[in-house]
Amino acid sequence: MASSNSEIEQRLRTKGASLVGFADVSGLPVSTTGGLPRAVSVAVRLASTIACG
Repeated sequence: MASSNSEIEQRLRTKGASLVGFADVSGLPVSTTGGLPRAVSVAVRLASTIACG
Protein backbone atom coordinates (compact mmCIF):
# COMPACT_ATOMS: atom_id res chain seq x y z
CA MET A 1 0.00 0.00 0.00
CA ALA A 2 2.84 2.41 0.78
CA SER A 3 4.13 2.32 -2.79
CA SER A 4 0.59 2.93 -4.08
CA ASN A 5 0.25 5.93 -1.76
CA SER A 6 3.60 7.28 -2.96
CA GLU A 7 2.58 6.88 -6.59
CA ILE A 8 -0.77 8.58 -6.02
CA GLU A 9 0.88 11.41 -4.11
CA GLN A 10 3.50 11.91 -6.83
CA ARG A 11 0.84 12.05 -9.55
CA LEU A 12 -1.29 14.51 -7.59
CA ARG A 13 1.70 16.75 -6.85
CA THR A 14 2.65 16.87 -10.54
CA LYS A 15 -0.91 18.06 -11.18
CA GLY A 16 -0.57 20.89 -8.65
CA ALA A 17 -1.46 19.43 -5.25
CA SER A 18 0.32 21.12 -2.34
CA LEU A 19 -0.61 18.52 0.28
CA VAL A 20 -1.81 14.95 -0.01
CA GLY A 21 -3.03 12.75 2.85
CA PHE A 22 -4.41 9.24 3.20
CA ALA A 23 -6.80 7.92 5.84
CA ASP A 24 -8.37 4.65 6.94
CA VAL A 25 -12.07 5.51 7.23
CA SER A 26 -13.29 1.94 7.65
CA GLY A 27 -14.47 2.75 11.18
CA LEU A 28 -16.86 5.45 9.98
CA PRO A 29 -20.50 4.75 9.09
CA VAL A 30 -21.14 3.37 5.61
CA SER A 31 -23.64 6.20 5.12
CA THR A 32 -20.70 8.60 5.36
CA THR A 33 -18.10 6.66 3.38
CA GLY A 34 -20.27 4.97 0.79
CA GLY A 35 -18.63 1.72 1.86
CA LEU A 36 -15.17 2.84 0.81
CA PRO A 37 -12.52 1.89 3.40
CA ARG A 38 -9.96 4.60 2.57
CA ALA A 39 -9.91 8.30 1.72
CA VAL A 40 -7.52 10.68 0.02
CA SER A 41 -7.36 14.35 0.96
CA VAL A 42 -5.91 16.87 -1.48
CA ALA A 43 -5.08 20.52 -0.86
CA VAL A 44 -4.10 23.07 -3.47
CA ARG A 45 -2.45 26.31 -2.39
CA LEU A 46 -4.22 29.42 -3.57
CA ALA A 47 -2.31 32.41 -4.86
CA SER A 48 -1.91 35.04 -2.15
CA THR A 49 -3.89 37.50 -4.29
CA ILE A 50 -6.87 35.14 -4.16
CA ALA A 51 -6.53 34.25 -0.48
CA CYS A 52 -5.91 37.79 0.77
CA GLY A 53 -8.09 39.68 -1.67
